[in-house]
Amino acid sequence: MGNTSRLGSDSYDQALTLKDSNNCRVTRNLFAMKDARKAYWTIITGAGDDHRIDHNEYADKPSEGCFIVVYGKPDSLSLRTRIDHNYFHAQTFTGENGGECIRFGDSNRQNIDAFMRVEYNLFEGNTGDVEVISNKASSNVIRYNTLRGNRGSIVLRHGDDCLVEGNFLLDGENGIRFYGDKQRIIGNYFSGNSGTAVYSTIAVSNGSQADLANGENTYDQPHDGVVAFNTLVNNKTSLVVGVRGAKEFPPVNLVTANNVIQSDTGTLVDIATAPETAKWQDNILWGAGANGNIPGTGFRRVNPLLVKNENGLFRLTANSPALNSASKSGNFLYLTADLATTNPPAASKNDVLKHRHLRVADVGVNAL
Repeated sequence: MGNTSRLGSDSYDQALTLKDSNNCRVTRNLFAMKDARKAYWTIITGAGDDHRIDHNEYADKPSEGCFIVVYGKPDSLSLRTRIDHNYFHAQTFTGENGGECIRFGDSNRQNIDAFMRVEYNLFEGNTGDVEVISNKASSNVIRYNTLRGNRGSIVLRHGDDCLVEGNFLLDGENGIRFYGDKQRIIGNYFSGNSGTAVYSTIAVSNGSQADLANGENTYDQPHDGVVAFNTLVNNKTSLVVGVRGAKEFPPVNLVTANNVIQSDTGTLVDIATAPETAKWQDNILWGAGANGNIPGTGFRRVNPLLVKNENGLFRLTANSPALNSASKSGNFLYLTADLATTNPPAASKNDVLKHRHLRVADVGVNAL
């Protein structure tokens, strides 16, 4: 390992540290250390902003500690970090907490707007933490990533005003769980997932208190969250409202609209804790799975006409009742791209990758 550092009472090894620096790029590296104790393989700390970590491979980590951690000075965060086109696999720490692949921010800095982007990364076979991607800051974007065969989710654990868009979560206990204010879960694709409880496919959480100040480490009650335009096919759980936290702090002003949820098993919508206020609008439910307790005015029972395409993804066909139906239910202008089409009109590599799950050849050291 590179050296040993201390953050408060926390002592850890580290391989690569960007400290008090700006505009650094970490690219085309293989990280595969043999650490025997807690270690962070890449850490950003101190003063400095605008780093990029791209086209690397992080592999085979059985010890505590993250592949990548983004911090800053004790009272601030490194801003505008971009983490893209990396391959993260086999973080297999067996402890209860501390084996995330990526963590940005922490409870002490959760209300800082960091403007980070985590995009076009592939995560496979990571089982070291319930949070594969752990967001603990505000105003960040997590988009166009693929999580396959992990035991852990994309979790907005702290922070507000984040966007989770266009990710593929496949064939594991992969999901998205969120707390905090104005979180947007938009246009993601879920299929073949078996998670329940905190691993549920989409988990809208309760809070432990109405709002959190920096330094508080409970659960921030969700306010003004949006879950829209997602596709969920053949998952053990689909949408669960009221995970963790306290029933006295349920979601407030939750919007759930224009999602397609299809499964022949389980319950399609499980409202374990009723939101204080909510809008359920133009969701489509299909399959032998039970509707659950979604309000009757908030969905249609109609076949969405999903067909598996050449990439093994269920996509809407030309005659699907889900197409062009969002305008009937209000002006939900949340998508930044049309992610549901089978054949994207744009020709650039990244535009193509928005429309299918990532493969090993798309990311890491040898990707184009």
